[in-house]
Amino acid sequence: MRKQSILVNGGGIAGLIMAHALSRLDVDVTLIEPYPPALKFKDEKNVLSGRTAMILSRHIDWLRSIGAWNADVDSLTALLATMRIIEDSISDKPAVKPVDFCAGDLKQVAFGYNTPLKMYRAFLWDHLPSHIRVLNETDHSPYDLKIAADGRNSPLRDEAHIKANFDDCGRSALTFAIKHSWQHNHISTEIQKSDGPVTLVPLSDPHQSSVVFTGESNDINSLKNKDKIDISNILYKLFENSFPDQSITVLTDIECYPLSFMSVEQLYKDNIVLTAEAAHVLHPMGAQGLNLSIGDMHVLYDLISKALATGQSIAHEMHVLKPYAQQRARAHAIRHISIQSSLDMLEKGNITGRPRRLILSVLRKSPLLKKVLMTAQK
Repeated sequence: MRKQSILVNGGGIAGLIMAHALSRLDVDVTLIEPYPPALKFKDEKNVLSGRTAMILSRHIDWLRSIGAWNADVDSLTALLATMRIIEDSISDKPAVKPVDFCAGDLKQVAFGYNTPLKMYRAFLWDHLPSHIRVLNETDHSPYDLKIAADGRNSPLRDEAHIKANFDDCGRSALTFAIKHSWQHNHISTEIQKSDGPVTLVPLSDPHQSSVVFTGESNDINSLKNKDKIDISNILYKLFENSFPDQSITVLTDIECYPLSFMSVEQLYKDNIVLTAEAAHVLHPMGAQGLNLSIGDMHVLYDLISKALATGQSIAHEMHVLKPYAQQRARAHAIRHISIQSSLDMLEKGNITGRPRRLILSVLRKSPLLKKVLMTAQK
């Protein structure tokens, strides 16, 4: 009996994770990626970058089990033990005292691990199992299942004639790495401004953090044109109440990219299934994008595994494609709505800031209520 075949189109982090997972199954796997990582993992791991993402703890065990995470990656990430929120969205009022959400309150070591993206992609690429067929250009061979992991401008999505809806939210982000004179103590600090959050996220060095600075596109583009000393001073002014009499130095190039939302009208058609940024694009608030993509891969992998175990087609509509679409469309919609609503509330800080400050004040004074809220968000 012939093996069923799967095409994974796209060798970004999500597509590579899917390829690692599928390599454990009795299927033929082909991965297409025209632009492999420029550096090997052994070289990339020594390059400091501000482009990072927090991968939630609940995904790590699965990534380890499929060979997509190991001790080498552990050593290059930073665990996030505390999420600190500072509300500062009211234009004529000073920021309020921070509220800390601690993973230890849930008996967890960390909420997640801040992971340098280029390093992690190089790791995944260099550790691909040898029996995966890797191509650098489109392959028109027949496949039982085609997985679109080829980004927001997905060619496979176009091939399936699935419509994508883009929403340019008029915001952009700056990312870069900084050195600071205090130790981060595995605390991620987010200041909620009316034009978007500014976040410091720990890196593996206790005196370094990555920065995600979001705001209106015109303001962000203007900020990008400032020199590193000016940006250090702006950043220090934002965080001076949290880290008084300390210093900040920008260590890396400052990268700027536009932010948008994207959703699709359906998640599969025929034997093509959409995942990751071929299926959804989110604002980086809350670090949900990559985690949502990993969730896509895990659910699809489990459904494919069950289909193989019961002798079904891996592109069976009722056993694979439809259950995937039902589960993931709900998850995508919840994340999209929650992030968009949070941004809208921040933008209307003069109206919504006071009740949000009241809620944070109640949570600060009530550890039990805060624990209940964190448990509900797991």
